[in-house]
Amino acid sequence: MIFDAFARRLRGRSTWRREQEHVAQLVVERPQDTLALAAVLDLELERRGFDAAVHGVRSSLLDLVCALVHDDATHLAARLAARPATSLPEGQDPSVHRSHGAMQIAATRPAAQIWQLLTGPDGLRHRDPELALFLLHELVVRGEPMPPSAGWCEQWARDSGHTLACLPPELLAIEAGLPGWLTRYRGAVGARGIDAPRTVVRERVPLGDVVNGLGAAVPVDRDRISATFAEWVSDSNGRLDVRGYAPGTTFPYGPAPCLTRALPVSRITPAGVLEALFATAIANGASSTGPGGGLARLRSWRAVSGLVGSRWPVPIDELAAAAERTRWIRAAPEDPWFEGVGWDVWLIGATNDRIVVIAATDTD
Repeated sequence: MIFDAFARRLRGRSTWRREQEHVAQLVVERPQDTLALAAVLDLELERRGFDAAVHGVRSSLLDLVCALVHDDATHLAARLAARPATSLPEGQDPSVHRSHGAMQIAATRPAAQIWQLLTGPDGLRHRDPELALFLLHELVVRGEPMPPSAGWCEQWARDSGHTLACLPPELLAIEAGLPGWLTRYRGAVGARGIDAPRTVVRERVPLGDVVNGLGAAVPVDRDRISATFAEWVSDSNGRLDVRGYAPGTTFPYGPAPCLTRALPVSRITPAGVLEALFATAIANGASSTGPGGGLARLRSWRAVSGLVGSRWPVPIDELAAAAERTRWIRAAPEDPWFEGVGWDVWLIGATNDRIVVIAATDTD
């Protein structure tokens, strides 16, 4: 009854963040009541539709439980993440919401306890296999070795046709740097991480020293190539430009952002490109919420498949080999098209028969 009154009182309040302090105290003192409070908030959202105050407190419950020093906190966190708030903000993908919840658990709770949820007899295998799959890939992208007893997750993904079924349950050599882009809290570093020196093959040179020129426009799969920037243009203030060209001998003036012979560029490694795509997906813009690590990894490889001109889906090791055969170039975002004070990415992938350019910019 007290929870019911609390849920009604929250609705429409501009000061609802103050209520989070009371909720935090409740979770610390009586963690066993957290699920009951979540159920009441869910019911309030289901009956009366989305409300920022109710949704905000409901979402904060997972953060609070993940931070608990309590023997049952990991189990409680999984119960909260298993069923996200009934009503989500308009346009928010429930799978992205669940994946983000799995990332929060993997970022804060002991890996051994999470593996127990995936392998134990009273775990998630029968109650929520999809959440188990999201948790599995959150641990994989952090470099955690999968125990054989968790192999049922892979089989379930294949049998159900889940979107994560194409991801291997271990990191490939080209993915060794991905764990470094994940932080111990929700979110990650921004796309400017592409400037990390270890991704650079050589110092900046004019683009004309690396690519002879641009030819006629060629079709590219924009949807796949822009996969890692989905929320930049849907939930934030970003812009995205994807173009494909046949190899040529000149740099004709074109629409912004414009490639010129004198544009400063650096050659970067295939691993650096993958890390740049992963970083953009996991952070996903200046004012938006990206997916968890598993979905970010999937989006990154989907983008690579479009950049190298491969079909999709294909085995990830085949894509890795194709990425190794591609010349990767990072252009300096000095064109006025870029925001300058936001997050900027300008990548060029060159094969024998085409040159693909992806440019993205976002700002608060």
